[in-house]
Amino acid sequence: MINRELVEKALRLHTVTIKFLKVGGDVRTMKCTLKPTVIPAPKKNARNIKRNPDICCVWDIEANAWRSFRYDTIYSMDVQ
Repeated sequence: MINRELVEKALRLHTVTIKFLKVGGDVRTMKCTLKPTVIPAPKKNARNIKRNPDICCVWDIEANAWRSFRYDTIYSMDVQ
């Protein structure tokens, strides 16, 4: 199993390609990040949503949108 703290640290510093199992059973590869210089600024009317510690929300570089995955479904991670 991949360490959650390691995943989050890598995402904050780099672009990361994550391979994970989607809820429907398909395997997905996503190029994503949490780098402050890449993700969009929060909207002024953004609401505070209770965070689920099992789920990681990331900025999908290729889709140009927010996406999420469960930490326990990660197959691999490649830091660029």
